[in-house]
Amino acid sequence: MAIIFALFRVSMDKALLKILLTSLPGRYARALFLCAEKEGILDSVSQDLNKLDHLRTSQQRIWQALASGVLNDRQKFELWQGLGKKMHLHPPVVNFCMLLAQQKRLELWPSILHIYDILHRTKKGQRNVLVQTATPMSVNEQENLSKTLKKIWKDHLILTFQVNPTLQAGLVVESDCLRLDASFHSHITSLTAALKGKYNASTRH
Repeated sequence: MAIIFALFRVSMDKALLKILLTSLPGRYARALFLCAEKEGILDSVSQDLNKLDHLRTSQQRIWQALASGVLNDRQKFELWQGLGKKMHLHPPVVNFCMLLAQQKRLELWPSILHIYDILHRTKKGQRNVLVQTATPMSVNEQENLSKTLKKIWKDHLILTFQVNPTLQAGLVVESDCLRLDASFHSHITSLTAALKGKYNASTRH
């Protein structure tokens, strides 16, 4: 099972990353990433993006003003320049945000941030993994699962364990855009679909 999933994971990871990077948010994220990489400020840009995302979620009125289509380019420039100084943002990030505002693409922000984060962690050989279970896992169970996942992913794994009672049993492992669902609900759904398929096939004869 681990070998099969590992092969599936490799092909899916590459395919998903290619799809992400060719999407509109992906092209913006990659351009920012390459600029930050060239200037050697990948970590700093990541911190700036997270600070701005906190602003987006906690100060929605301010963010709406920054994304406003009513403002002209000069007003947007002055707003972003002022915000950049106040928040101590790096110039490439301020310029990038002004470009998004001018092109009315700030609604892509969550996707751009997500893809930049994937690129950044991939560069550092890191991977965020969320493990959801119906009941809390013991320390021993967490360690055993961690060992299994490390055989599948060679990156440095940043594991988060979360209890999700709706799963009833089993577990769900998520990493970036890849999801392995081994929950009770998933098993029942697959079984039901298989039985329906057999039933439909038998009724046609």
